[in-house]
Amino acid sequence: MPTVTLLVCSSGRAPLLDRLLGTIASDGDLPDELVVVNGRDGETPAVMERYATVFQRVVLVVHPNRNLATLRNLGLPYCSGDVVAMTDDDAVPEHGWVAHIRSAHQEDDKTGAVGGAVRGLNDRFLSRLADAVVFPDPRPGRPMHTLPTVNMSYKRSAMREVGEFDPRLFRGEDVDYNWRLLQAGCDIRFEPEMRVRHEHRTTLRGLYQQQYMYGRAYVLVRAKWPEMYCVYPHRLNSPRAWAKALHCVLAIVYQPWGVASHLPSPSERLAAYPLLVVHHLVWKLGMLRQAAEIRMKGEPELAGTDAADITVWEKRARLPV
Repeated sequence: MPTVTLLVCSSGRAPLLDRLLGTIASDGDLPDELVVVNGRDGETPAVMERYATVFQRVVLVVHPNRNLATLRNLGLPYCSGDVVAMTDDDAVPEHGWVAHIRSAHQEDDKTGAVGGAVRGLNDRFLSRLADAVVFPDPRPGRPMHTLPTVNMSYKRSAMREVGEFDPRLFRGEDVDYNWRLLQAGCDIRFEPEMRVRHEHRTTLRGLYQQQYMYGRAYVLVRAKWPEMYCVYPHRLNSPRAWAKALHCVLAIVYQPWGVASHLPSPSERLAAYPLLVVHHLVWKLGMLRQAAEIRMKGEPELAGTDAADITVWEKRARLPV
């Protein structure tokens, strides 16, 4: 079976990190090593101390940068497993998560990444809404372009080919990374039994703000990769492009009903529809905002990482002889 490194980025949320690591530690199949990258807070080192005797190798990398792509890049050199598993500190993997990751990667050498299902931690209406619109399961038979890094794993050999996450992206760094993985000739696989529960946004305002930022990131990634699948045309230079633009506008009205249809009851579908129309509209407004910003300022520049600000803390468990 392949060895697995768990890579988690966590900044200022030590209680959530503790819950995540406690859940994984209580499972039968543990990762072979744990790497946590922290945006410098006072509580995370104490959490890591508690798990230093649970995992065979524990590494804490501390840096003040809060950019998720930068933090992941700081942690990757300390990952030595055959597979790098990723999740967020506000997620709770279900039983057998690591075992499913090992099995999926062992079964298929061509698969560079394996992701799984994401569901809300509670069964409230807003959580079910987020399940349907933010973390839907991929449709069977459709090409697999990307899966969220809240429940994702990569072969380290594939990651060496792809390189680092792009720190210029404040969101969408996983979409960009998975696109580059596909261009390198690797496949992305969805494993439905590899499940995590996630603490979704708890308010409509939070859900809309999240989607607005996703809209901005969508444009940022497509500006980098014009050939990537896209809901809007880059230029209005043909009848097909105009038809795509019209579809992009009309989708604000009809696509939310398709999302709402996944909810269990007719009353919930009717209640969800207007909320999802606003949700979709906010996503498109985020796109317009980022497109205007790129037109005015150009694409964001790459900011350097000061190596002097990196602190590394490592411990190995004393295993019985």
